[in-house]
Amino acid sequence: MLQSPCVPASGPTATSAFMSLSVFYLTLTGPSKKLVEKLKQQQFMALLAGHIRFALDVKDKYGVTELHKYISGAVYPDSRYVTGTERSLTHPDNIDLTFFSKDDFRKGWLTHVICDELQLQIITKMFPEEILEHGYGGQGSDFWINLTAIKIIQDLDDLTKFEIKKYIDYLDYVESPGPNGEDVTVITKYNEIFTNMYHEPERVDVNSAIDMWIALGLSKDLAEKVRWKTEQYAKNPSIVQRAHGVYDQIILKFNN
Repeated sequence: MLQSPCVPASGPTATSAFMSLSVFYLTLTGPSKKLVEKLKQQQFMALLAGHIRFALDVKDKYGVTELHKYISGAVYPDSRYVTGTERSLTHPDNIDLTFFSKDDFRKGWLTHVICDELQLQIITKMFPEEILEHGYGGQGSDFWINLTAIKIIQDLDDLTKFEIKKYIDYLDYVESPGPNGEDVTVITKYNEIFTNMYHEPERVDVNSAIDMWIALGLSKDLAEKVRWKTEQYAKNPSIVQRAHGVYDQIILKFNN
C-alpha cells in the first residue's frame, strides 16, 4: 500500500518520516511503472492551482509554520521552464531526507514532486483511450496535447475548490539565492505569471491557461493545438467528470 510521508518539522522523527518516501517511490502503481518513469523525464506538469490546493490539503502532515515559504516552495519546481534548470534537479528521483526536511520551502517543494507523481499515475489510468491511444510521445505529441488538455480541465476545477486569493501573494516570496543557483529575478518573473493569472480566479478560463503556457515558452502553434483539444474535451461530459475526479484520487492515494 502507498504510504504518504508525514513530515514533522524537525528532529529524528522527521528523518524517519521522510524515510517512508523511499517506500512511496517503490510502490508506484498504475498502467505501467516503466511508463511513469519514462514520462517523468518529459515536459509534464500539474498546473499550479492544483499544486497549491494539494500543498494546503496536506500541510498538517508536514509541521508547516511559515506558510508563505511553503506555498512558494510548492510552485518552485516548474520554474525550470524559464530558468533552464535541469528537471532532475527540480524533480529529483533520489530524495535527500535531510535537505527536504530542512525548512518549509523545501517541504512545499516536496509536495510538488509527490503531486506530480500521483497525478501522472492517476490520469494515465483514468484516461487510457485519450492519453494512450496515440502511443507515448514527448512535448508537442498528440499524447502530450491530450494530457495537457485534461490537466487544464482539472486545474480549472481545482481553482473553484479553495480560495486561492488568500495564498497567491505568498508567491512574492522567493528563495535567495535560487535553490539550484537560478537567477532570482527570473524566478520572481515566473511567480508573477501565476500571481497575475490567479488574482482574479473568477476570470480564469481556458484562454488564461493557454496564455500561461505561452508565457512559459510554449510556441503559439502548439498552444493553439492545446486550446482546441481542451475545448473539445470540455464538451464531453465523461471526460469532464473524470478530470474533475482526478484530484480526489490524488488525495485518496496519498492518504492510503
